[in-house]
Amino acid sequence: ANRLGYKNPELDDLLAQARAETDQDKRAEVYAEVCKIIWDDAAGIFPMDLTATYASRSSVEGFVPAPNNQPILSQVTV
Repeated sequence: ANRLGYKNPELDDLLAQARAETDQDKRAEVYAEVCKIIWDDAAGIFPMDLTATYASRSSVEGFVPAPNNQPILSQVTV
């Protein structure tokens, strides 16, 4: 999606290669290279904390933090 404006022709070539590869083991190797490049280039560093903080009282039941930071509150009771 290139939401960050990141450009790396080597990465683009590897992604195209991985998409075209039918051998799953070779494809996994190519994606491992892709991940290393993304990690080394720090292509997705966000300038804010994406983790939510929650607090509740002992009288609150059914609350479960959600991985997307948007908990479903329909199961929560007081």
